[in-house]
Amino acid sequence: MRQTLFHIPHEILGVPVLGVGWLLAVWGVVAAGLLFAQFRRRKEQGEIASSSGVLIMMGVAIVFVLPLLEERLEGGEVLGLPIRGYGVMLMAAVVSGVLLAAHRAAKRGLDPDTIYSLAFAMFIAGIAGARLFFVVQYWDEFKQPTWLATIVNIVKFTEGGLVVYGSVLGGMAAFVFFCHRRKLDWLQLGDVIAPSLLLGLAIGRVGCLLNGCCYGGVCETGPAVQFPPPTAPFVEQLRSGQLIGIRLSPDGKTIQSVQPGSQAAEMGVTAGESVEWRVSVAEVEAAVKLKDEQRPVAQLTTGSVTTSWRLPELPAKSLPLVPAQLYSTLNATVLCLFVLALEKVRARKGLQIAATLTLYPITRFLLEIIRSDEPGRFGTALTISQWVSIALFIGICALWLRVMKTPALARA
Repeated sequence: MRQTLFHIPHEILGVPVLGVGWLLAVWGVVAAGLLFAQFRRRKEQGEIASSSGVLIMMGVAIVFVLPLLEERLEGGEVLGLPIRGYGVMLMAAVVSGVLLAAHRAAKRGLDPDTIYSLAFAMFIAGIAGARLFFVVQYWDEFKQPTWLATIVNIVKFTEGGLVVYGSVLGGMAAFVFFCHRRKLDWLQLGDVIAPSLLLGLAIGRVGCLLNGCCYGGVCETGPAVQFPPPTAPFVEQLRSGQLIGIRLSPDGKTIQSVQPGSQAAEMGVTAGESVEWRVSVAEVEAAVKLKDEQRPVAQLTTGSVTTSWRLPELPAKSLPLVPAQLYSTLNATVLCLFVLALEKVRARKGLQIAATLTLYPITRFLLEIIRSDEPGRFGTALTISQWVSIALFIGICALWLRVMKTPALARA
């Protein structure tokens, strides 16, 4: 798995790429071309003004936001802007979904420009909702000593940390507002974009595989995947002691069992011993980034043993895990094809979006069973995504009532 594909360099020919530099110049040319094209097509002034606002916001992001996301070494040397596999697949998901929706809109006599405007609104609201959901859920991991560092940590969404259901809720809010403001038939438009939502999800889950998030439980038989440091599965297994072959008590102070043949067993560690097991996630990340093979990343202290580990002394990859991300991709692909097939038997407006919002919560609830990246919530074994699935499934009944009240469509 590959979290970082490459880095955009900090400078080219002595001129910064981000901030006031190459990227801003390129964006200025692109923005001017887009506005000129809209003017030539005689778009309304309101649409041109709206597009101008979006283009200006992108320029502001290039100047002020992207430079904050550049990666730096401990000595302050700038590596450049990391291009993450998760972010690339996220953009591929958005572009693919928008193109499919625009194609379907044209076939139904709708202006594809409506899809492009809707896509931008839903993308911004969806990303905001997905990130907000994740940040609230894992707030302790985002808090930093200063507010600026906290904000920078929050906006690094291309490194992962987006919750699908947060995206669904944010996107739905933007969709309803967009349809209300433009007085559009939301059931008809919902049918147009329904397969795109699933296509985007199918592609986006490949990004989860590259990033190492949304992972499954330990797999003893069947297809499996393994993740290198510093991905979340590797770090989590290191924290729990699984990676060196120990199982800790719930309070983390006693060794409950030792895996035969593991590193811990070879060191003479035995069950029942008191233990102090320290793992530094920051040191793991630094060791990988700096390629530092001498940096200690973990330490085990028992009554008989005190040992520290450097990264090369640990297993190169995590234990085999259920490929939950690939199963999620397969699930979304099958649902996308099914919803597209409903086009042939579409009896009423809203059937495709209603089917999407009914089937996805069911399959998501089941997929959560094989994942191990989220704990149970509210005193139960159900994850937050399973609780949201239940709520969405119940709420979708109101949509079905609305769909069934619409007049039947004439058969082609």
